[in-house]
Amino acid sequence: YAACKQSGESSDAFIQRLRTRFPAMKTLPPLKDFSFTSLDGKSGTLSGYRGKVVMIDFWFVGCVGCMMERESLDTLATRFAGDTNVVLLSIALSDERELKEYLASHPSKFITVPSASTICDNEEIEGFPTHVIIGRDGATLLRNIGGGSEVHIELEKKIREAL
Repeated sequence: YAACKQSGESSDAFIQRLRTRFPAMKTLPPLKDFSFTSLDGKSGTLSGYRGKVVMIDFWFVGCVGCMMERESLDTLATRFAGDTNVVLLSIALSDERELKEYLASHPSKFITVPSASTICDNEEIEGFPTHVIIGRDGATLLRNIGGGSEVHIELEKKIREAL
């Protein structure tokens, strides 16, 4: 709440704003297609993963919630290691230098995209960390804000349902 609220907004006003913006829906809105270049220099697009289940983690170095969930996301990555039907994509606001410094001591098995503020803006990411799971058909299956030391449990369940 503290990182996402608008100037002077109370927690009740914040919840109401989210309810207004994201009314009860039977389906979540799809993500817009985007292109990227990963930290290791590989290019891709979101639509290029059609037919696979894609889990996206929107985050940045220095985000307290993002740091709290790192170990949990590592657990998720380990559980899906080698599964070619699952793509784990890390969309980071942090620049390449900052990410390389961080990842040197906290390695990640996610495809990591640096300096992705444009992607975050286009996808209307309003809080960090945000997780999105996209099904094989491109439908958004989950979109949540906030991390924690057990976040992998919900994410893994949703990924397995989508497989």
